[in-house]
Amino acid sequence: MQFPQVPFKPDPSLPPAEGCPWNFYRSSGDVRASYASVLGNLATVMPLHKANLSYPGCWAYPGAYVVRLSVRACPSVCGE
Repeated sequence: MQFPQVPFKPDPSLPPAEGCPWNFYRSSGDVRASYASVLGNLATVMPLHKANLSYPGCWAYPGAYVVRLSVRACPSVCGE
């Protein structure tokens, strides 16, 4: 089985093993270190939901790598 391209779009007309083989899929690429990127990634889920392409057993989720700040970059937030 090949891994799908991101963003993946399920095919509800196929059996689940072919149309959405992992029960969930990414709707966007990796998030960047900006608020606009986070909002942009979140916004990729709504069109899939409205088109009935995110549903129980085949959930769309936005890419969400954790962006970590160094202690030097955020002393007031990071506790030092």
